[in-house]
Formats: sequence, C-alpha cells, structure tokens
Amino acid sequence: MTIGYRKIKFAVDITGIAGVVFLFGFIYNQLFLPVKFTFHAVVLMSIAGLFCFSAFIFGNYAMQSGKGAIVQVIIQSQSVIQLILEIIFEARIPSIFEVLSMCACMAGAAIIATAKK
Repeated sequence: MTIGYRKIKFAVDITGIAGVVFLFGFIYNQLFLPVKFTFHAVVLMSIAGLFCFSAFIFGNYAMQSGKGAIVQVIIQSQSVIQLILEIIFEARIPSIFEVLSMCACMAGAAIIATAKK
C-alpha cells in the first residue's frame, strides 16, 4: 500500500465519518425539532454533498499527483465565483469588505498560477 493511497483512503474515511455524524443530526432535526427540511431541500443538499465529496477526493488526488498549485488556485477562487453568482442571480450588492476580499483572493490565485517552479 503506497503512502498516496493511504492519504486518499484517510480522506475518504474522514469524510464518510462526517457524513454519518451529519446524518444523525439530520434525523434528530426531522424527528424532534419544529423546523423540518422539505424533500426539495434534502435533494439539493444531497447533490451539493455529492459534489463536495467528489471535489474533496479529486483535490486530494491532484495534490498527490503534483498538481497542488493548480488545485489551490481553483480552491481560492471558489468563493469569488460564489459571490459573483450571488450578485448575478440574487441582485446582491457586495460590501466593501467583500470586494476587498475578492481582490485579495484573486491576487493570491494569480500569484500561485504565475509562480515559477
């Protein structure tokens, strides 16, 4: 068993454990708390969880195969993309802090992407 395989297996295991903990929290919420999740919300959360789990696994694999810098650029820019989508779809006006954070995030991504090996 190689070191890389063990790291990916650990990532899968820890994500699975977190999923079980969240499942128990969801079941408790549905049975005992007054606010319930709708079926539509559960489907959307399940799809989001599947994408997050896949991104986590592929990100770990990319780190182990030597493409960590590219993965970090994508990870750093995800919050910027999320904010841009919120601005477009929800007509949300970002605060000055959010604009400065987006600029810092994109500057960090640009530095990583253009850095020489």
